[in-house]
Amino acid sequence: MSLILCIEAGTDIGSVALAKNGRLLSLRENLEGKHHAQNLAVYAEEILRENDLDADELDAVAVGKGPGSYTGLRIAVSLAKGICYATGKPLIAVNSLEALVQVALEDFEAGILDLDAKLLPMIDARRMEVYCQLFDAQARPLSEVEAHVLTAESFAAERAQGRLVLFGNGAAKSKMLFTEPGVHYV
Repeated sequence: MSLILCIEAGTDIGSVALAKNGRLLSLRENLEGKHHAQNLAVYAEEILRENDLDADELDAVAVGKGPGSYTGLRIAVSLAKGICYATGKPLIAVNSLEALVQVALEDFEAGILDLDAKLLPMIDARRMEVYCQLFDAQARPLSEVEAHVLTAESFAAERAQGRLVLFGNGAAKSKMLFTEPGVHYV
């Protein structure tokens, strides 16, 4: 049995979740990016209390390692490291783009998303820049994580092949640039 406290704050959404054997038990999230520092520790405490647990009973703490907002990542990692230091539990760093791909694959398995495409999760990096990484439909990385300034020519080769799925909080920026029928947004 694995009981993992999960913390993410690399975007405007800050969240703390509790998972047991890969199944979500509890979730708290805040959509106001400027409040991660005051909310995340409270959320962790609420989730543990609601599930009648002490932090010592966790098997590990997982934290989103980015890419994303430096301040948000620093807050999340500090909280996660503090819990791990106090309890002696392991810390698991999770690539935030890979986590987004896993959510897309779960949507595919649930029949919500048709997935015969390349996957391009994007995290907003402000202005017209996104953090992104290209994956195939089996979640295998096809590129490295990169900070990319979006232009009309961005990902031209992938868009020309059709069947490109863009998602994450940075994907909205590309909607005004990419209008091909084979480009889908989630």
